[in-house]
Amino acid sequence: MNIIWRRFPGVSLLTALVGLGGCATTGGNPDDPLEGYNRAMFGFNDGVDKAIIKPVARGYKAVMPEFARTGVTNFFSNLGDVWIGVNNMLQGKLGAGASDFGPSR
Repeated sequence: MNIIWRRFPGVSLLTALVGLGGCATTGGNPDDPLEGYNRAMFGFNDGVDKAIIKPVARGYKAVMPEFARTGVTNFFSNLGDVWIGVNNMLQGKLGAGASDFGPSR
């Protein structure tokens, strides 16, 4: 019997996959009443990611030169600093908030 597992590794893999497949639940979990919705939304998001987001990102990377991609990243990072500065000011971190609104050193 032990020879079968060594001679046919596919049988071992298939047995493992069938065994692990039983661990996946498809509903009726009282700890997650929105499980069906969550699974459907995950499937939708995964499909959109594979069909649209990843191809666009690959095309962007293929077309845009490195310096332009760096510039776009820096632009959006600077926009994020505004909200970080507001957050720091609201927390009373005036020095950190002021530095977020000023030029970086």
